[in-house]
Amino acid sequence: MIKVSKLNVYNIFNSIDGEVNGFSGAGELTTFVRLRGCNLKCAYCDTQYAQNKDPITNISVDRIIDQCNLRKVTITGGEPLLQRESLLQLILHLIKKYKKITLETNGTLLLFHPEQFGNVFSLSRSLQLIRYVVDYKLPSSIHNREEPFSFAFHKDNWKLLQPFDTVKFVICTEEDYVEACNVMEERSGKCKFALSPVFTKNNEMLKSVRPSLVRRMIHDAEKLSKWNCSYSLQIHKLLNVP
Repeated sequence: MIKVSKLNVYNIFNSIDGEVNGFSGAGELTTFVRLRGCNLKCAYCDTQYAQNKDPITNISVDRIIDQCNLRKVTITGGEPLLQRESLLQLILHLIKKYKKITLETNGTLLLFHPEQFGNVFSLSRSLQLIRYVVDYKLPSSIHNREEPFSFAFHKDNWKLLQPFDTVKFVICTEEDYVEACNVMEERSGKCKFALSPVFTKNNEMLKSVRPSLVRRMIHDAEKLSKWNCSYSLQIHKLLNVP
């Protein structure tokens, strides 16, 4: 009997990529596949509704594919890699339809290894059909500073990232910015980088982070340019679209 792969899905919808996506960037039309469940609870999380695995909405890969009616697909969460085996099946089916895929992940779980999953996945990475956007969690992500290790970036992910992938830092404070710069200096050449100002509707004061981060980046433009770093603003929130 053939096992039907299913994924616990929060919703599927068409919109624009609101920030870095590894391809044409913010504004590119895409089908979002948002999966349920996350292994983290970031202090500034803007998708708490997708953290919980309940109520369970298991949808077969075939049904999900039927709803991916655009050339570009963004798989997000929650944390997609918690559903690793079924997620891979979804990706392989999307590849067969020659879709462009952005996989957004929080960086704490191991990315897919091309050799582990066969020629189709390896070829798609070579053709750059799949691009990772991987968060690197900074101090402001953590509610309880006594237990930071659950937020640690999976060190083996650096070996799997390609120059067309992106590591994204959400910036809330000067401490975040300094740590992000330290990481970029150490890991430059592995991938692209993006600095994203925190965007929280419930805290009006955090809006000041947006222009101040740009000014800081302009001041440090020479080294940030060398590290292939860009500014990423969540324009879908400014536009009030999903």
